[in-house]
Amino acid sequence: METTNIQKFGHLIVLDLNLKIVGISSSILDRVALKAENLLQSSALEVFPKLLKTQSDFKKVIKILENFVKENPPRSLITVKILQKSYYLKITKVNSFIYIEAEQQYRKHISSSELNDIGFLFENKYSTQWDLVCKALNNIIHFDRVFVLQVQDTGNCNVIAEYNNGNVEDFKHKQFAKEYMPEEVIQHHQDSPYRYIPNMEADFEEFHSIEDNIDINFTQTVCPPEIKLKYFNFIHVKSSLSFPLFLQGKFWGLVIAHNMQKTHVDLQQRKICTFIVQNAMSKYETFIKQGLLDINLQVQNFQNILLDRLARHKTINCALVESMDSLQNMLKADGLAIYNEGEVYFKGHTPSTDLFLEIVAYLKANEKRTIFKDHNFKRNQKQNFSTELPFAGILAYNIDLKSDHYIIWFRNQTVIVETQLEYNDSLPYGIQSIEKKIYDSALPWNDAELNLLTGLQNTLNHSIKQKLLENKDLAKNLAELNNELEMFTYSLSHDLKNPLSVLKMGIDFLKSKNGNIDDRQKEKWFSTISLGLQNIQDIIDNIITVSHDKVKKIAKDSIPLQFLVRKIAEESKLAYQDVNCEITYGNLLPIWGEKSAAYQIFTNVISNAIKYSQYSASPKIHIESVIMDKWIQYKISDNGIGIPAQDLTHIFEMFTRAKNVDNYNGSGIGLSLVKRIIERLDGEIEIQSEEGKGTTVIMHFPLEKGLPQVMMDATATE
Repeated sequence: METTNIQKFGHLIVLDLNLKIVGISSSILDRVALKAENLLQSSALEVFPKLLKTQSDFKKVIKILENFVKENPPRSLITVKILQKSYYLKITKVNSFIYIEAEQQYRKHISSSELNDIGFLFENKYSTQWDLVCKALNNIIHFDRVFVLQVQDTGNCNVIAEYNNGNVEDFKHKQFAKEYMPEEVIQHHQDSPYRYIPNMEADFEEFHSIEDNIDINFTQTVCPPEIKLKYFNFIHVKSSLSFPLFLQGKFWGLVIAHNMQKTHVDLQQRKICTFIVQNAMSKYETFIKQGLLDINLQVQNFQNILLDRLARHKTINCALVESMDSLQNMLKADGLAIYNEGEVYFKGHTPSTDLFLEIVAYLKANEKRTIFKDHNFKRNQKQNFSTELPFAGILAYNIDLKSDHYIIWFRNQTVIVETQLEYNDSLPYGIQSIEKKIYDSALPWNDAELNLLTGLQNTLNHSIKQKLLENKDLAKNLAELNNELEMFTYSLSHDLKNPLSVLKMGIDFLKSKNGNIDDRQKEKWFSTISLGLQNIQDIIDNIITVSHDKVKKIAKDSIPLQFLVRKIAEESKLAYQDVNCEITYGNLLPIWGEKSAAYQIFTNVISNAIKYSQYSASPKIHIESVIMDKWIQYKISDNGIGIPAQDLTHIFEMFTRAKNVDNYNGSGIGLSLVKRIIERLDGEIEIQSEEGKGTTVIMHFPLEKGLPQVMMDATATE
């Protein structure tokens, strides 16, 4: 036989499916003047007639029990007479046991006046008036204090509403440290629709059982966690009633009632209170799900604007960067940053680029959730960073778990007074409360703001799916283009054979005659060679025209270059093992084009600059961009070997190399390729160079209206 302590509140009997008593509270034993070992394993059919006053009550109870043996009905609640007094019987089946909780009935009905304050529950406009909930509960139970406690993800708690009769300390707006709501207290509340302590001064009683699998945690008789009892004794609470709150299936907080005098709250009153709390939370959750909680026309307009920008831009990042003002304001942040595969954009009060990259690295390593929030981020994580965090709270949204794309909001410090609890058995109550100012903390994001983020998440998820479909179509088009290019290659090798053969024959014939040829034959062969050259030119022009038309079908978008250019430069330095090359940067503006094309352009030009300056005494390269009229101009300058003046006029021709590059590997097609790509982007390129002093490549890209202003502004090098 096992014995455990339970609250001295009512009675508890546990039966097996043979209606044998396998668990019983000591208060029942006192009533029937028997020992536990004499009742355990006894049949309920034998014991219950001794407890129940009337035969009709006995038959009613047995009928319910027999139904519970055969089936799994919902919990049953009836009233009976036990030893001359009216009792409620709550009968519940859990697994292979039937639990019977009995408590005395003190009231037979609830007066209409006690229900006067619950009318707001039935109003369509009702949303977040938790103060009304507290007032309605207090009108029924008449406690000293009723308040709503919201638990943050970090474990910290704050009181968001309260009804107070003026006789006790005001709890509204109190902030509690996470020690106030440890996991064992949360679990204690999750197991039942409410928790009730009628008398803190009452001793516990014993519960005897002969089965290992009996679980009484869901019953009202189970003892509260010791940490909770210590706190109630410390603040002189004698009676307590609390209700768990769940938002979208997750523990969200508690409605808690305290009374400084022991008070019995009848089961009917507790059920009405449970109905009020659950109804209020249900309405609150409905408003959250429907996006109606403090979401006004401004928010809806923002979502419409974002959808329009997502439709106009090829990349989601461009639409987000263009919307940074709204994103910051909607979530009431002091600063905002967007990170996309190395590119960084800032708005408002934010950390430095280097520190921000540390934060992104921390999130990648430690957070797998799509949304991460911590209003105590500086307080909890400052030891993980090389410099002081200039903000206190953070809200991070990982847009796509498969790529490095984050939106991160920052909130500055708000000094709060936090109630901290210290547990020590040497103290009078085993606990003491300390009011402490907290400095490295921000205001937490509330449900309305997080609901906006959920709406943003849904909008972006839909857009990501659309972009994936578009990318599949683009990939298909590119595959078709590659196939056609293969056909072009085949056409070149096939169609050029004849004119090239004619050219070769003509040249060989002219060589063989060594100038001994009459004018008629000479004219004939010159005409034949000219015609062959024209045929070759026509074939190449036709293929280029077709290829050009195909490439034009590829959509263009704004391409940020801050990170990409630096990445290309570092890769090129590694490729040429030129660690001594000093590369400096000015503004690196975005361009209008296609990312792979931009990569090809800058890889060719930057690698040339490094290659042809690597043997300089102090190799230097400078990369900068400016806006000039209708162009974005990029200049890439080096102090390398330069280009002879006589070679500059044909430097863009295919297979053409300058006369001073014999000691450098190369094919002579890089700049020709760059020129063709830039022209297909509707741009221009020119080269300024002086042999022995260096080269400057000047590229002009069209300045389009679609380039987000934030991208244009956020290009200065730190």
